[in-house]
Amino acid sequence: MKSFFKEFLRDEPPPAGAGPQVCLGAFGKHPGWDDHMDDLGLETESLLLAKHLLYVQGIGGQLNAGAWERLDATTRLPAVHHEFIWARERQVLVGRLWPSSDGKRRTLYPMAVCAHVFGLSPETCIASLLPLLDPIEARCRRAKSSEDVRAIILEAHGQCMASAGGGAATEPGPLQGTLPEQFVKGALPLVLANVRRLLAPYWRGEFRERSKPATVTVRVPPVAGFGIGDLIFWNRFFSSLLDAEAPVLFLKPVAQPWLDVVLGEPATGDLFALRAAPPVVPVLGESGGQPDENAQQEAVTLCEAILHPEPAAPPGRPWLKKIFG
Repeated sequence: MKSFFKEFLRDEPPPAGAGPQVCLGAFGKHPGWDDHMDDLGLETESLLLAKHLLYVQGIGGQLNAGAWERLDATTRLPAVHHEFIWARERQVLVGRLWPSSDGKRRTLYPMAVCAHVFGLSPETCIASLLPLLDPIEARCRRAKSSEDVRAIILEAHGQCMASAGGGAATEPGPLQGTLPEQFVKGALPLVLANVRRLLAPYWRGEFRERSKPATVTVRVPPVAGFGIGDLIFWNRFFSSLLDAEAPVLFLKPVAQPWLDVVLGEPATGDLFALRAAPPVVPVLGESGGQPDENAQQEAVTLCEAILHPEPAAPPGRPWLKKIFG
């Protein structure tokens, strides 16, 4: 197995010329195969490692341990149905997992499609590539055979390449909408305090990959009314605090409001959150008392910078440098 911290999302880009590049792969269960489907398009080491960590070790490990079955119906999500972003500097995995079955009608494992993107920021991938995965899911659900799925993935790869080519590396722009005061002055200061405490080994300037810091999973609340902007908001939030070389995984359940954030190399237990609802995995900011005035003001300033970012600072200075020093 490849070294996660040393090699994950540090692949050599495909030799396909200048500009952003995309490798699109699929794996999991589909009725066109009697068991786990053949890997399709998993052409990079990071795609292969992502499959192992999320699907084989993560979901498979949870199923083998029976951990989800020990939850009652009120705290267990009915299936794994998530979109995800896994980012490290200028390489990003953009993926989607959905309920599926094999040709023998076994339904424990999902199907997954995942794009490895070279040369685009996580925010650009969220805005331009993530929306393409929903119709890919719909087409794969309707497909009857393995040949149909192969054709869908091949066509979708061309669509992803076209979208990536049009995804200019622009500066972060304003997010439309307003944030509820209860979120800004209530939940967000508590999230910020917990993140500072829990994610300290991944902090900007503190991250040391050789030390292989312990994996941390946190669950953050929704940002009301933002839709896909929730992912952009939280990506900006964490990118302002965490070291750019620290791999960060965002897991967003399709039908639920929260977002799970995983720092470090996920082991089997770290994927328990995929089907565990609150309060089994608590949402940061939903309890912990009333933040003081200084914490509230810091959150207000942070939100303003996230919603209306200034042009990038000189190289080596993050765009939220003015807030966090």
